[in-house]
Amino acid sequence: MNHKNEPLGWRFEKIQPHHLETLAVVYVRQSTLQQVLDHQESTRIQYGLVY
Repeated sequence: MNHKNEPLGWRFEKIQPHHLETLAVVYVRQSTLQQVLDHQESTRIQYGLVY
């Protein structure tokens, strides 16, 4: 399924109350500009996982 062409509302319709009760851990890491430039393919792949 290609979500890129769907309206944003579809995501919110799938969120059920039990989803909101689940705890989540978010890990954020900052990269240097050089790391970003050296690993552009990895960045594209990771952003592709969002959809």
